[in-house]
Amino acid sequence: MEQTDYHDFLMATWKPAETEAILTALELGIFDSIDAGLHTAETLSKEQDYHLPTIKRILLILKNTEFLTEQAGNYFISARYSPYILKNSPLYNGEIWLLHQQLSRNLFGHLTEMAKTGKSGINVFAEKDTQVWESVMPFLDSLAKISAENIVSYFKQNLLKKDNLNILDLGCGTGVYTASLLVENATWHGIGIDNDKVIEIAKDKNKDLVEQDRFHFQSGDIFEDLPAVPKVDMIILSNVIHGYNYQETIDLIKNISRYLKPDGLIVVNEFLLTNPSDNLQSMFDLFFSLVGTGSSFTDSQLLEIFGAVGFDKVDEIDLKGPSTVYLFSKNS
Repeated sequence: MEQTDYHDFLMATWKPAETEAILTALELGIFDSIDAGLHTAETLSKEQDYHLPTIKRILLILKNTEFLTEQAGNYFISARYSPYILKNSPLYNGEIWLLHQQLSRNLFGHLTEMAKTGKSGINVFAEKDTQVWESVMPFLDSLAKISAENIVSYFKQNLLKKDNLNILDLGCGTGVYTASLLVENATWHGIGIDNDKVIEIAKDKNKDLVEQDRFHFQSGDIFEDLPAVPKVDMIILSNVIHGYNYQETIDLIKNISRYLKPDGLIVVNEFLLTNPSDNLQSMFDLFFSLVGTGSSFTDSQLLEIFGAVGFDKVDEIDLKGPSTVYLFSKNS
């Protein structure tokens, strides 16, 4: 037995401890405190009233994982991760700790059950619990902000030059994509559909657009009839499809296509399986299989699903984040 192999085995099986140190640092705001000038374990402990021995252990792990650098006992934020862990960054993604604390730990505790039965016993997409959605939304919101710039940039070249277009955002979350587009053209309007709790959050996040009567929100089931929804120029499905299986997704596209004008677009933002050697994609796929009845799709599966309902892929938008945006229109 090679000693290095055993070391690597232990590292792999003890990864949760490493992850918890990173998530704790995000939860406590340790990265922001260091960035603000508290560079040593002693000053962090004194100023923030932390337990000094524990903080020392956490800082060492953060250094070994390259979240921090260290010089003579002084810690500094690594340039590699600073855009995602500092709250003053437009790419801040640090609220991910809440997702893992409130949701992921519980979900992965059901992985053995999933492996034996094919069911996790949990369906987050059917969940009405306030705490669950409050834990998920900040992470999804930060992901959307990372991608929205690319989406807006793409549509500036075409649709944003047209006036009086309407968007239907299904499973809208906080409505980041629609809001970003509405800001660019004052004649556009949007409708966001989600469950009651998420709609409360979305209205609060978009007070100005709501007051301007340009962004309307309503609770509803995206598989059911939405009688108050008119024909629209664009339908957005962002991080929705992975919650459902192949046939359910076909049924969903059939249902929502009734709201789309003949020359309209469906914009799909999803975590696709495009690279079998990318373990992040595989981990997302495993996670999604636990949260609902679906999982990640390959790009060919997604094209098959839309093709079965009479839609063709017409373009693709490159994003900074881990997801992919495909644009679909009805067959000509």
